Amino acid sequence: ATAITVSADSGSQVIYEGSAKRFVFISESEYGEKDLFSNFKSIMPGDTLTQEIRVSNAKDSGVKTKLYLRAETVDEAYRDFLSQLTLTVLTENETILAETPADQCGALAENICLGTFYAGADTTLDVILNVPEAMENEYQNALGKIQWVFSAEEMPSEPTDPQVPQTMDNSGFPLLVLLLLVSASTAALIAVVNRQRRNGDL
Repeated sequence: ATAITVSADSGSQVIYEGSAKRFVFISESEYGEKDLFSNFKSIMPGDTLTQEIRVSNAKDSGVKTKLYLRAETVDEAYRDFLSQLTLTVLTENETILAETPADQCGALAENICLGTFYAGADTTLDVILNVPEAMENEYQNALGKIQWVFSAEEMPSEPTDPQVPQTMDNSGFPLLVLLLLVSASTAALIAVVNRQRRNGDL
């Protein structure tokens, strides 16, 4: 098994490059960090924000790849702030992968299979952040980080295999034999609360 640790860019793409045995995170962050959730900045009480993340397989043909996602335990320094927020992760067919306070891993505590991907296939995740209207101003300018880990498992493709991603194919997990396992982690959430509430009160 090969492990790669990457601090992500802000944006909305996770690309598995099988020929290089690595993940690439494409995003931009005003904070100078790699971060998948560029839409979750300067949040305010009462906000409901959505971040779209496209996950794709750039592996050459002849290999099918299962892609997985899990979340690491949140650092205690961010737990109080993140516990105020709710995070929901949806597949492109609106299946709920996880729905939990942002300081908890929930269903993402273990690897969740995002699908079986053939060359050039992709899928989209919608991540929804809910901020309570009653959030206190003590959290103004607060910062929270969540660590997400993406993993890839490569297997030889068969002539009868479909050439499209099979979203939410969880059959056989956990697998007893891994032909290749590559993982990469990213700081997936930075959330900053402005000093003023939406109604302008301090």
